[in-house]
Amino acid sequence: MWDPTEHRLAACERQLRRQRRAIGLLLSGLVALAAALWLNRHAVHPATADARTLRVSELVVVDDRGVERARLGGRLPDAVVRGKRVPRGGIAAGLLIYDATGQERGGYVTFDEPSGNAVLTVDTRGGQVAYLAADPNDGAALRLWTGGHSVEMRADSSGARFTSTRAGRIVTQSPPPSDAEIAAMCQGLKADLARLDPKPPIDEVLEACARRMPEWACRECLGLPQRR
Repeated sequence: MWDPTEHRLAACERQLRRQRRAIGLLLSGLVALAAALWLNRHAVHPATADARTLRVSELVVVDDRGVERARLGGRLPDAVVRGKRVPRGGIAAGLLIYDATGQERGGYVTFDEPSGNAVLTVDTRGGQVAYLAADPNDGAALRLWTGGHSVEMRADSSGARFTSTRAGRIVTQSPPPSDAEIAAMCQGLKADLARLDPKPPIDEVLEACARRMPEWACRECLGLPQRR
């Protein structure tokens, strides 16, 4: 027997199903439209120069074990050597590299003022062993060392010099420094010492000076007796 109430309920259910399908299609279309708009906004367009530029303050590269292997940054952190933080001596920007243990092994950086130097360094796990630097004007230096042994080349508008040391003492310096150069280096050494508080032991000062000047000149500069 035909029931008008049951007929109306069935018709309502069919209409509800059609509305649900329509709403589903509408929502799918809106999601697709939103995705297309987002992709268009964030896509890299070859014809647009700005879209090809990634502008960041820092970029860190890790290996498949999560160990940091390279860091490119506008303000780099201090180095960590054997678990201890070692100051860089100024604000630096550029690229640092790390080995598989996460130990810093070198970098290519520029320093802010006052030095303004551009520097390329290479390190062992124990510390720095190679240094290539250019100052903001016309000076350049290359130094290789291990322990107390080193070779160094320097050049600027006043000339060039090669220096080698053994056990912390100069064994070769060509050409030898002039009296004016020795006086200038002595003045610079005393100025550096005046800024230090507390003062380092005199034997450490002499050792550092002897890597740049003949020992007799260092002793004369520091007011120490000459070796006999």
